[in-house]
Amino acid sequence: MHIGLVTYSNPAQAPYTQGLVDYLRAQGHKLHGFGFVALTEHEQPLDCDAFIAVSIGRVGTPLRSLIEKYRAKNIPTFVFENGYFGTEQYQGVSLLEKTGVHNNSGEFLRKQKRGADRLEEVDVTVKPSRITKGKDALILRQVAGDTQLDGIDIDEWYEALKAGLESDGYSVRYRPHPVVETPKQSLYKDLMSCDLAVAYNSTSLVECIRLGVPFMTDISSQYFPMSTTKASCKARSIGMRKQYLQNLAYCQYTAEECGSGEAWDHMLKLLEARAIH
Repeated sequence: MHIGLVTYSNPAQAPYTQGLVDYLRAQGHKLHGFGFVALTEHEQPLDCDAFIAVSIGRVGTPLRSLIEKYRAKNIPTFVFENGYFGTEQYQGVSLLEKTGVHNNSGEFLRKQKRGADRLEEVDVTVKPSRITKGKDALILRQVAGDTQLDGIDIDEWYEALKAGLESDGYSVRYRPHPVVETPKQSLYKDLMSCDLAVAYNSTSLVECIRLGVPFMTDISSQYFPMSTTKASCKARSIGMRKQYLQNLAYCQYTAEECGSGEAWDHMLKLLEARAIH
């Protein structure tokens, strides 16, 4: 097996990338019998068995273009992105689907049910489902051009969404993305004061799942299985939400775990599962 890895100029991800690179270089052939090479985002794709990208890259960038070339060759491609719990401590690892290049639809979750031990390690507590009867909708804004938007015109999406919600009797308010504008209150307070949260594909929805806040999202979003509808406006059961988060917790790795090989063990299992199916 030959592994290719492309890094991305994001200082926050450097410790995770370096840990993984050091492990693969030092232990890859010895433990797994494979070759490994680190690339830059401007290089042509190699003839390899698997590819690891640190960030999905925005549409039109050299990194996204390189990923698309690997996908066209049907080469399994992993993506490291910011973590879902304690984003300053963890990085999320996903295996992109067999077709397409979507940050939204990678295999983030293990197919088998995972226990609560990892969720406890990342210090996440799942709350009972909230019962809401009002008509206050909160749209969680995302940054235009963000990788999770996959090139759509997000402002146009917001306008259509707002019109649909208002036609159903909802009052609509927006929460700005902290990168663009400082919100007036915490995400927790905003979510706990609304009846329905809405986002295209924001990691803020992980907090909705944790808190039991009903939310809607785009059908392409990785969080869609946990979403609700305007008709029901009811969060999924605490059991379903806890299992979802338990599985998701097994895709979160620290820099130390990247360096120890634990993150690679997870990726290897995903590769083996895909080969079987």
